[in-house]
Amino acid sequence: MLKDVIIANKLYAKMVEADDKLDDISLKVLKQDSPEFLLPMRCIGVDGERELRYEIVDGTRFSYFSEKMQKGDFARLLKNMLLPYKNCQDWFLDYHNLLLDPEHIILRHRDYFVWYLYLPQKEPAQTDAEIERFFENLIMSTELVNDSSGYAMRLLRVLKGSNTHVFGLLEELMKEEQPSEEQPAPESVRETLKAVPQPGSWRRTPEADVRPMAQEHQPSEKKEQRKPAPAPGGGMRPGQNFGEEDVEGGLLKNLFGEEEEEETGKKGKSKTREKKEKPAKEPKSSKQPKPVKEPKPEKGGGFLGGIFGSKAAKASDSGNDSVAEQGGSRQQPMEPAPVVSSSRGSAAGYYGDDGATVFEVTERDMEKETVFLQLIDSGGYALPREIQLDLSKGFVTVGRCDKAGNAQCDYNFSASISFISRSHMRIERKENQLQIIDMGSSNGTYLNREKIVPNMAYPLQRGDTIGFSRSYSAIYQVC
Repeated sequence: MLKDVIIANKLYAKMVEADDKLDDISLKVLKQDSPEFLLPMRCIGVDGERELRYEIVDGTRFSYFSEKMQKGDFARLLKNMLLPYKNCQDWFLDYHNLLLDPEHIILRHRDYFVWYLYLPQKEPAQTDAEIERFFENLIMSTELVNDSSGYAMRLLRVLKGSNTHVFGLLEELMKEEQPSEEQPAPESVRETLKAVPQPGSWRRTPEADVRPMAQEHQPSEKKEQRKPAPAPGGGMRPGQNFGEEDVEGGLLKNLFGEEEEEETGKKGKSKTREKKEKPAKEPKSSKQPKPVKEPKPEKGGGFLGGIFGSKAAKASDSGNDSVAEQGGSRQQPMEPAPVVSSSRGSAAGYYGDDGATVFEVTERDMEKETVFLQLIDSGGYALPREIQLDLSKGFVTVGRCDKAGNAQCDYNFSASISFISRSHMRIERKENQLQIIDMGSSNGTYLNREKIVPNMAYPLQRGDTIGFSRSYSAIYQVC
């Protein structure tokens, strides 16, 4: 009925239906103002038939999604899958025509938003019993992490015991998101609250409230009576305002020691200094140090010489030459690229430059549905040199951990490798043939340096290269 095709490097689900079987109202809604929870659709009429093309948006097929989830994530996913059934009536659409095919339900991983494929037919595509059975299987097949309260069984009771079928389950999920009513605190909490002063004990008496009001105008009077602090040294400098702190005088005192400052008067200016303070003038002579015959330092000619003397240029030149000589002999540590070899016996092995075996792939490993990926270009990132993928369950997903370090796929890179999506790609085996699928990753998946279309299976063979991003150049080879 539905067939996946690639048109203009985009993936579409195509179907052909006769005109007399299609609902005109549904077609107008889908073509003119389609709701956001439905896949975009284009309709082409040819010889009494309609070709419907649904664009598969950048998300992940429901069939590729992980069956192991956290309790909160699963509740959010289930609610987003049930909301379109309630919203269909607002768009004059029949919720029975939402196609419950895992291959054509698209999920957005970051917030679990759901896109459905709507069949604009006059007859319903599914019955209420089939819809209920689909969600029942979904709840039973999903493995909830750290679910000790029996959350899945409670959802099943609501689904089976409600007369409104999926709408009763949606109502239960909506109640869980609403803030719960205040419940009485436990006994231990009540005992702790007894030691805390009650709000009534913090109130002021009327007399206490009057006192601050009477004192509000007093600080301004005090400020007017406040005398300015005398200048340091017992006097004032020329140009210093009355009450202004002598900052310059303090700096001079720290530089040249205890000296008397200049005094001004009506008769003139006189400068007085004590003879005992003459040795304090030594710091002034340090501004022009006399050259001392000493061994030439390796870099520069001292702090002041580096500023005022001509040795600064020579010192910088000699320093640059020494750095250049060191830089010429310095080499950045690079991890040797391993060599893939399959000529040693009947097994394919991975060997380093020193000839030591990193690991070896035997015929027994191949029978165990194991795929090995060998790093050939790290792009400067700390990536594992070898990856072993187990296909015993028929498929394996590859991604990275989230910021908290929780695993999202079967094989997970470090959370620091941010250019790899949390759910990046999937490798599966069908009829003794390997296939690779991009799961709607942000930076794309490259097969033999060619970007593949998301949610589309491509044949994978030994010797092919897999890239996680073109710009970051992280490439592995299938062995």
